[in-house]
Amino acid sequence: MLRSYTYLISAGLAALFAFFLWNMNVQPPMDKVLVAGVIKAIAMEPHRSIGAVLTWKRELCVFRINGTDVTVAFTHKLLHPSYFQPVAFHISEPLLAVCLFEVLPVEDPNIIVLSSNDGSVVAQAHGHEGMVAAVKFSSDGQELITSGTNGKVELEEQGELRFWDPQTLKESRTALPLRAMAECISVTSVAHVFAVGDCLGSVHVWDEQSLRPITSWKEQQSSGVSAGIKSLQFNRDGTNVLCAGGHGISLRDARSGAILASHRSASMCFSGAFLDSGEQLVAFTDETGLFVWNLAIGESTRVRRFPPDTNGLLEVNSRSGYVYLAVGKRIETIPVQSLTKQSSVQRLP
Repeated sequence: MLRSYTYLISAGLAALFAFFLWNMNVQPPMDKVLVAGVIKAIAMEPHRSIGAVLTWKRELCVFRINGTDVTVAFTHKLLHPSYFQPVAFHISEPLLAVCLFEVLPVEDPNIIVLSSNDGSVVAQAHGHEGMVAAVKFSSDGQELITSGTNGKVELEEQGELRFWDPQTLKESRTALPLRAMAECISVTSVAHVFAVGDCLGSVHVWDEQSLRPITSWKEQQSSGVSAGIKSLQFNRDGTNVLCAGGHGISLRDARSGAILASHRSASMCFSGAFLDSGEQLVAFTDETGLFVWNLAIGESTRVRRFPPDTNGLLEVNSRSGYVYLAVGKRIETIPVQSLTKQSSVQRLP
């Protein structure tokens, strides 16, 4: 009799544990790399297996990738903090740009270009009188675009874009004024346009060569969620742009601004990216966690749940075939192929 009770209890516990795993949608363990501080930004080099993260301890860590094997190449200590989109790789040359968010004295540089091979400083400059929030190399690599403030009036009225020679950090064009500070920048080499997302939830698209405005729109932010566009990405042919922020995530026509699809969220969507096919997206919110959005069938599926208020940052590296997710002090590697298998994830309501 005792043996029967023991068997029943064991079977019940096993069933309960199986249900818990199914309900929490636990996935196989992912490879991780620990860094010294909590990660607040991640970037990937477009054509090489190399990436970088910035931590709250003001440390820039450049790592090399071989599938799931991620090894630290070098670290570079920054004197001041960075926020939003402060790291970018050059499209073809071994260059890495970093911007510093704090309002600094004029003698202190707030834009730095480093060698992505060894971390040596190539050029540095005091590029904005106020804060510097985002940095991106142009689609042809001939310019470095930075977003910041001019330090003269209130934050919401003093945004600006500046354009630089990457090798010297000498200004290459006249600054472009913005109504609000842009928190992220995205470029496309196919359509020759670039887009910025600002702290008020607006997106602006310009012609990269003439700086002629093409379109703009304002995303409707979710109630109780701070405004702001946190992530922008063009698709392969530059026709559509993916926007993530306080509104959730949306897909827009890059020329007209027309909304093609949207996934509303009651929480901040920190980042989103196209998967290889362009028909599926991967995104991260502090409510849902990591999820995949299939544009073809209009379904969202949860890949992994995280504790509330977790800040997850995504980068997709098509060369390696992996998604790199920065959460806390670790980088997790997720095969792109595993995200496209609908049977392995839990459908969201």
